[in-house]
Amino acid sequence: MVAYKNLYTGVQQVAVVNTEKIRAHLLQTAEETHRRELAEADAVKDWKERQRLREAADNAHTVRLSRIEELASSFAEIEVAARPPMSSRR
Repeated sequence: MVAYKNLYTGVQQVAVVNTEKIRAHLLQTAEETHRRELAEADAVKDWKERQRLREAADNAHTVRLSRIEELASSFAEIEVAARPPMSSRR
């Protein structure tokens, strides 16, 4: 029974989705996308086109990171608003 309770508690903790987990996942995905876009740009033979694609990838990456931060801030605000007031936490 103790093992079950420990397992159940562990599963509950892993299943919790919070702002930091979402942010970390989105940042990881953004970095992977950026690396892929840069690799695709580097495969282009024409240096001008390669440079244009690299700059486009960098700009898109900057926009993605900004949007992730905005989203994480929104989630944090929602988490704070969803908490009960201090007086009712007793």
